[in-house]
Amino acid sequence: MKKGIEVYSDYDQNRRWRLVIEKKRGKLTLDEIREAAREWEYDFYLLVLDCFHDEWDCQLYGDNSVPVGDRAVLYRTDLFYEEGEH
Repeated sequence: MKKGIEVYSDYDQNRRWRLVIEKKRGKLTLDEIREAAREWEYDFYLLVLDCFHDEWDCQLYGDNSVPVGDRAVLYRTDLFYEEGEH
C-alpha cells in the first residue's frame, strides 16, 4: 500500500460495517481505493459517491474545519452472492 494511506474498518451510525480508506495528502484515485480494499480483504464493496458536495460534510465530525487529504468509505455488498452463500 502507498505511503500516506490508512485503512481501517468500523461501523457507521446505523451499525453497518464499513471500510474506511484515508489519504493524508492529495486525492485518492480509484486505483488506490481498489488496491487498499484488496489488501484489506478480497470481497465485493459498494463505493458511495457524494456528487452534491465538493468538500467533506464536516458537521459529521463535530467541527467546521475541512480536513486535509481525502477519504473513501466502502460498504460490503452481497449483490453478487447467491442467498446463503456468504
